[in-house]
Amino acid sequence: MSDFFMSPPLLRTGFPVSANKKNTFQYQLAALNAEDEPFDVYLVDGRYRVACVIVSFLHARSHGADMARVRVAIHDGQRRKYGILEKVFNVVNRTEKLRLFSMHNNHSAQDLYNLWEKYRGHVG
Repeated sequence: MSDFFMSPPLLRTGFPVSANKKNTFQYQLAALNAEDEPFDVYLVDGRYRVACVIVSFLHARSHGADMARVRVAIHDGQRRKYGILEKVFNVVNRTEKLRLFSMHNNHSAQDLYNLWEKYRGHVG
């Protein structure tokens, strides 16, 4: 089997032994780049959650979604490190483990991109 399909070496905690910028970019963007239509609901779990929430809103916006209907859910959203999301996006609903967000009307694509630039390397 080709090394291309192999997972990178992981620490016991499940985090990669070393950060690879290319893998970070692919992790956050590759799946959505393959989608030509926006979704009404995006679910984020795994690594780079803050960046992936932002990318989800960017994807929806850039593909003509009705942003009043778009929701992005994040698993384990109660963790303190995801608190920035509650300051930037509207919290539509919250449970013990899940936060559901909608986007403020005043966020431009450039605002979202700038926010992604700030958080794209934050693992979590």
